[in-house]
Amino acid sequence: PDITPAEATRQRQNAERLLGSTDGQLKLLAGRGLDARQQETVGQIRNYMEGARSALKEGDVRRASTLALKAHLLSEELVKH
Repeated sequence: PDITPAEATRQRQNAERLLGSTDGQLKLLAGRGLDARQQETVGQIRNYMEGARSALKEGDVRRASTLALKAHLLSEELVKH
Protein backbone atom coordinates (compact mmCIF):
# COMPACT_ATOMS: atom_id res chain seq x y z
CA PRO A 1 0.00 0.00 0.00
CA ASP A 2 1.15 3.50 -0.82
CA ILE A 3 2.00 5.91 1.94
CA THR A 4 1.43 9.64 1.89
CA PRO A 5 4.32 11.98 1.03
CA ALA A 6 4.19 13.31 4.61
CA GLU A 7 4.49 9.79 6.02
CA ALA A 8 7.33 9.01 3.60
CA THR A 9 9.16 12.13 4.78
CA ARG A 10 8.61 11.20 8.41
CA GLN A 11 9.89 7.66 7.87
CA ARG A 12 12.92 8.94 5.95
CA GLN A 13 13.80 11.40 8.75
CA ASN A 14 13.28 8.69 11.35
CA ALA A 15 15.56 6.26 9.47
CA GLU A 16 18.26 8.93 9.09
CA ARG A 17 18.02 9.83 12.80
CA LEU A 18 18.27 6.17 13.81
CA LEU A 19 21.27 5.62 11.51
CA GLY A 20 23.04 8.65 13.01
CA SER A 21 22.36 7.45 16.54
CA THR A 22 23.51 3.93 15.70
CA ASP A 23 26.73 5.31 14.17
CA GLY A 24 27.39 7.10 17.45
CA GLN A 25 26.82 3.93 19.45
CA LEU A 26 29.17 1.96 17.20
CA LYS A 27 31.84 4.60 17.83
CA LEU A 28 31.38 4.09 21.58
CA LEU A 29 31.75 0.33 21.10
CA ALA A 30 34.90 0.71 18.99
CA GLY A 31 36.93 1.48 22.11
CA ARG A 32 35.78 -1.65 23.89
CA GLY A 33 37.22 -5.13 23.64
CA LEU A 34 34.37 -7.11 22.12
CA ASP A 35 34.12 -10.87 22.21
CA ALA A 36 33.42 -12.89 19.06
CA ARG A 37 29.64 -12.88 19.57
CA GLN A 38 29.59 -9.11 20.09
CA GLN A 39 31.75 -8.59 16.99
CA GLU A 40 29.30 -10.74 15.03
CA THR A 41 26.47 -8.50 16.28
CA VAL A 42 28.39 -5.40 15.15
CA GLY A 43 28.65 -7.01 11.71
CA GLN A 44 24.89 -7.59 11.68
CA ILE A 45 24.30 -3.96 12.72
CA ARG A 46 26.50 -2.75 9.87
CA ASN A 47 24.59 -4.99 7.42
CA TYR A 48 21.28 -3.53 8.56
CA MET A 49 22.67 -0.01 8.28
CA GLU A 50 23.99 -0.68 4.78
CA GLY A 51 20.61 -2.09 3.79
CA ALA A 52 18.81 0.93 5.26
CA ARG A 53 21.05 3.38 3.40
CA SER A 54 20.55 1.44 0.18
CA ALA A 55 16.77 1.46 0.71
CA LEU A 56 16.85 5.23 1.28
CA LYS A 57 18.68 5.70 -2.02
CA GLU A 58 16.07 3.56 -3.76
CA GLY A 59 13.27 5.54 -2.14
CA ASP A 60 12.00 2.58 -0.11
CA VAL A 61 11.51 4.49 3.13
CA ARG A 62 9.48 1.77 4.81
CA ARG A 63 12.27 -0.81 4.41
CA ALA A 64 14.90 1.78 5.35
CA SER A 65 13.03 2.64 8.53
CA THR A 66 12.64 -1.03 9.51
CA LEU A 67 16.31 -1.85 8.92
CA ALA A 68 17.50 1.31 10.69
CA LEU A 69 15.36 0.41 13.69
CA LYS A 70 16.76 -3.14 13.82
CA ALA A 71 20.32 -1.79 13.70
CA HIS A 72 19.54 0.75 16.40
CA LEU A 73 17.96 -1.78 18.76
CA LEU A 74 20.89 -4.18 18.38
CA SER A 75 23.41 -1.40 19.03
CA GLU A 76 21.52 -0.29 22.14
CA GLU A 77 21.68 -3.85 23.48
CA LEU A 78 25.43 -4.01 22.88
CA VAL A 79 26.10 -0.65 24.52
CA LYS A 80 24.18 -1.74 27.65
CA HIS A 81 26.36 -4.83 28.18
